[in-house]
Order: sequence, then C-alpha cells, then structure tokens
Amino acid sequence: MVDRVVTTRDINAAIRRQLEKSKVVKIGDSEKGGLTGQDSIAVGLEAESEIIVAGDAGDYFGAFNNGAIINLTGTAGRFLGDSMKNGGIIVKGRVRHGVGVYMAGGIIVIKGGVEGEVGQYNSGGTVIVNGKTGDGVGSYMNSGTIIITGKAGKNVGNWLLGGEIFIGSEPESIGENAKQTVLDDEDIEKLQKYFEHYGIIYDNLDAYVKIIPIDDNPFRLGKSISGGATI
Repeated sequence: MVDRVVTTRDINAAIRRQLEKSKVVKIGDSEKGGLTGQDSIAVGLEAESEIIVAGDAGDYFGAFNNGAIINLTGTAGRFLGDSMKNGGIIVKGRVRHGVGVYMAGGIIVIKGGVEGEVGQYNSGGTVIVNGKTGDGVGSYMNSGTIIITGKAGKNVGNWLLGGEIFIGSEPESIGENAKQTVLDDEDIEKLQKYFEHYGIIYDNLDAYVKIIPIDDNPFRLGKSISGGATI
C-alpha cells in the first residue's frame, strides 16, 4: 500500500516503485485515509496494472491512461481520464466537469454523477455515468459511446460528428447537428450488458433516448450551418 506521501510527485513515484514489485497498488484506505485533492495522480499508466485508490482526487486523475484499471472510492476533480487511450477508470463518488475529454479508448464509469461536461471530443472511448450530468455532454464527439442514467443538461451532442449518446430521460436540449431517436433491441441489449457488468442500477429502459449525429461532416464546404450563410 502507498501511504505517508503527500505531493503528486511523491505519490506517482511511489506508485511506480510499487508496480515494479506488484501489479496491484493501493493508495490509502477507509481507516488511514487517502488522497486529499492532489492533482494528476495515476497518470500515463500502462496495461497489466490495477490501482486501488481511496480519498478525494484532484484534477486530471487517471489522465493519459494506457491500459491500467484504476478504482477510486471518493471524489475527483476536473478532467478525469483526459486523453486516455485504453484501460478503465471506475469511480464510486462524484466528479467535476470534463470527464473523458479527448479520450480515444477504454472505459470510464462514474457511480455518483458529474457536475458538468462529459465526453467532449471523444474519439472512441466509453463513458457511463450512473447519475446526472451538466451541459454539453458529448460535444464534438466523433466516435464512442456515452451513457447517462440520470438527467442531462443543455446542448447534448452539440456538433456531434459520430458515436452515440444514451440518456435515461429527455435532455433539457439537444445541440447542433444532433437528433434524438428511440432505442432498438440491439441498443437495449448493449445497455443491459454494460449495466450488469458494472453493477449499475437503472430504471425502465423504455424511458431512454438515443442521440446520434444528423451529418457526419457538417463543416464541409457548401454546407449551410444552422440556417446561416453557406461556406
């Protein structure tokens, strides 16, 4: 177990020392406590490792993950999983905004809701939020999957270019180049598998909506944008 360390540099150095001895590393626990808001913890980790963390992480927790499985019991700040390529991050607690921004692969599961944006510029990863989110879910996303079991804010899928967004209820509003559809049998089966695998509590799937892009290239020359001038 990693303990008696305070700074981001100390914690990350201790993680890497422990990974030379074991593929499983623990940071803190319910009795001794854990993180207290340090930024950029467990960043850039490779595959075949599991990091078990307790406490309150700061910003960029698990950023640039390239294969590790990271479990956090506690809260996290902004930009969790920023630019991750592979692996998984599972959080039993609330997270601030910017979850999974620029992620290209892997999966993030938040069991506590997100205060703001989720999956901006996603290009292939999966994000599941067991709770509600803020505005701008999936903005400029071009691939991947986002699943929100609770309510989502305004401008869901704003300038959505690819991928799919599932929401457990009607969003406040949908963004540019996005449209709302109903789930088919394949969609329902997909959601059920995710929920059962990650222990997600969910209500009637008939209430879910699916958001997909209208046009996969809305910025092409000659395309009219939002009823404005043709470019």
